[in-house]
Amino acid sequence: MDQVLCSKCGFEFPMNQHNEPVRTPCPKCGATARTIEASIHESVRLYDGLCYQIKDPKKTGKSKIKSEGFTKYAKSQKAPLVKHSRNIDRENNRYSESVVDAETGGVIHSCDEPLKKHTGHGSAKKKTT
Repeated sequence: MDQVLCSKCGFEFPMNQHNEPVRTPCPKCGATARTIEASIHESVRLYDGLCYQIKDPKKTGKSKIKSEGFTKYAKSQKAPLVKHSRNIDRENNRYSESVVDAETGGVIHSCDEPLKKHTGHGSAKKKTT
């Protein structure tokens, strides 16, 4: 809480909405020096993410990645902060993705389907001219 105190005796002056042009003396000791006490309260939230790949050391190239995915927090047009998770499991032919509002827990987007049917997304979208 903000306070205005007499610097000499500690008398607490009542808070007013505008600054006084002439400083009135302290009614207790007569001093005009003031001490202003103010406090600021801040809070910080930290969010982390995880990214992974499971590889088959016997294979080469892109085929060596058996499974990959991530979980992260991000800004979105649908909500101020979302939790975005994706898992691509090539070994079991599975694609799953979810986007959840981090504040409310409401599902914004959810997809769970065979990986072979997950086409026409991202860079694989058909180009319109």
